[in-house]
Amino acid sequence: MKGAVVHSDAPAEKNRLETGTLSWENVKNKASYKANGQGVAFSATTRTGQEDRRKLNERGLYPEVVSTVKGRAESTTKAGISAGSIIIREEEKQIQPVKQLNRDTTNSLQKLATIFDKEKVQEKQELVNELSKVGNRAIHELAARKGWQEGSEEKILAHSIFGGLLSSLAGGKITTGTLAGGVGEYVNGRILAAKGKAWVEKHPDLVQTISAAVGRAVGAVTGESSIGSNVSLGGTKWNDEAFDLNSKEIAFITFLLGLTQQDNLIINASNEVIAEWNNGFGWLSQTGEKIGDTAQDLYVYAKYKGELKKLPKEKIDELGGEEYTREVKKQTGKSKADLYWNPKTGNVYSVPKHGGEAEWVDKVDVD
Repeated sequence: MKGAVVHSDAPAEKNRLETGTLSWENVKNKASYKANGQGVAFSATTRTGQEDRRKLNERGLYPEVVSTVKGRAESTTKAGISAGSIIIREEEKQIQPVKQLNRDTTNSLQKLATIFDKEKVQEKQELVNELSKVGNRAIHELAARKGWQEGSEEKILAHSIFGGLLSSLAGGKITTGTLAGGVGEYVNGRILAAKGKAWVEKHPDLVQTISAAVGRAVGAVTGESSIGSNVSLGGTKWNDEAFDLNSKEIAFITFLLGLTQQDNLIINASNEVIAEWNNGFGWLSQTGEKIGDTAQDLYVYAKYKGELKKLPKEKIDELGGEEYTREVKKQTGKSKADLYWNPKTGNVYSVPKHGGEAEWVDKVDVD
């Protein structure tokens, strides 16, 4: 008997089975599903002479992925015969001990549960998609507050933990998401360091494609390439710091300083443009001079009426590089602060991130 059941509703004393030999085997039932979708989207602008207002993660030929979700179920149908007498005529040929035969025929079937429900699978995909968007944005907002850089150990760890959670929720292995999230963030950091912010903002579609490919390669190690691709791509696609220029942070800064934001322009109370965002160069002043790349740079520039700007890297190197900046933070007691300077006077100031007054710390030569 292979997964077969001989059942009787009669009392055990009335049940009798006689056979030459008897053999039986249980049957393992398995079912699984995997739902995913992949494709590309293309976005272009036909406007000439105007600033491109599309979000960076929606420019060019970029990957679109519907989160992969998986499921599986297993059961065992046990062969069995109802309680009663079993007589083996050829005992010398009997291999399996009859006393080990399952006699509980009522619970032998172990029917495999239905695991694929189209509606529920779609809901699960939407849940994973939304969690990826919200969770990755939360990581980048936390990184901005904490001063974590792209590709830093802190961000790699955060994306690894969150990636493992996403992978598990999608029905995959925690290891897949952990590796894809961490490696994806590491690669993003290396791209930014090698190419610079301006290049990243000019080629957001390529950055996303690279991220998806990295995740797919990492996921292949655990046999879940599509989940790995989704996790890594989500960490890049929903990176507020790199891809959402019209952020809440900019809105808060303009409100705080009594300014107005109109698309990529920052306007003062006299309706004068004091700063403009350019995708290739960052924040530019009314005269076309670079202010900086971040919301913090814009805040300092606007607050101090254009007198303070981000201290260039070459000037920081002249002062002693990273060792110098660490010493300044130690002396001022401001661990989360950036260096700005007045290009006319050479005075250098430490300005706390997310608000605070500028504090003079040094002076450098003016070119």
